[in-house]
Amino acid sequence: MKITFLVALLYFINIQSNQAQTLRYFEFSTRCGHNEWRDTSFVVATNNPAVITLVESELQKIPANRGLFINGALAMGSNGYNKNASYEFPWHIVENDWTLVEVAIELCDGCPYTDVSLNLNYWVNTVKRYCGWSTRIKREVFPCKQICIPAVTKKLTANTN
Repeated sequence: MKITFLVALLYFINIQSNQAQTLRYFEFSTRCGHNEWRDTSFVVATNNPAVITLVESELQKIPANRGLFINGALAMGSNGYNKNASYEFPWHIVENDWTLVEVAIELCDGCPYTDVSLNLNYWVNTVKRYCGWSTRIKREVFPCKQICIPAVTKKLTANTN
């Protein structure tokens, strides 16, 4: 019995570890009209090959030609990566429950901070999806899971004194 439990536990840990290693993170930009810096971007994650292919296809285009926007299920908590600079969102889009679309209903259109974050319970429990019409894929990002020290490069010059 103990061996069976241990094997099952190790199997579960291995699956979770593999999933975490294969997640890819993408930053979306938004053009909300509230003049609020926290509305300018957010981060999502996926390891769905079809979605990754779609995202990569959009990233091959110049930003002005990127026409698809996100449509995904909402959940509480940032999940450790949904941030805009120093602001950590109290919500995230569920991994592998989002895609890029051309059209969506107006109900799920909004801004990440002034709509979703400031009305969190309504968005997560009633609307249940976020499909900001002005969102566009910006870039792939690599969130830091540990303590991060920014990389600093400095040109070294010979001291002539």
